[in-house]
Amino acid sequence: MESTVKPGVNGGLRHGTGDEGRTQAGAGLSAGILRLLVVAMTLVAALVMATASETQTVSIEVAPTLPPLPVPVTAKAAYSSAFIYFIVANAIAFAYSACSLAVVVIKRGSARGSILPISILDAVVVGLLFSGNGAAAAFGVLGSTETPMSAGRRSATSSADSAPRHRFPSSSR
Repeated sequence: MESTVKPGVNGGLRHGTGDEGRTQAGAGLSAGILRLLVVAMTLVAALVMATASETQTVSIEVAPTLPPLPVPVTAKAAYSSAFIYFIVANAIAFAYSACSLAVVVIKRGSARGSILPISILDAVVVGLLFSGNGAAAAFGVLGSTETPMSAGRRSATSSADSAPRHRFPSSSR
């Protein structure tokens, strides 16, 4: 293949082989596939979290002479602001990804002037998804472990003489 001289950045010249069109077409196809995957995954994440619920039976001791009373307790994502934020972040990412997929497909053969705004918005949406994921993960970790702040609290079923599992270290002053 022969080398061609083309105008480059800031009025300079760049040398090319003429294969640039095939490389950009391959990159456009992979970008379209990735955007399609993002559309599908953000939709699935939002729907799964929006419809998820868990029911567990908790035994409540009403009186020491009576047997414990089983009470079903249901947990839903709508009960937590962190999970709602996760759902909304995924819904926004889904809507943006669907629109950007349409823009990338429509403008595939035309000028590449829309790459910079789409790239900037992609980074903003990734940040939004990471913040939603972090909020939901932090809430999940706090809910599944006992923290030093919750260690001193007594539940309705614990007896008065039972000691908390975790204690703050005592100072030796």
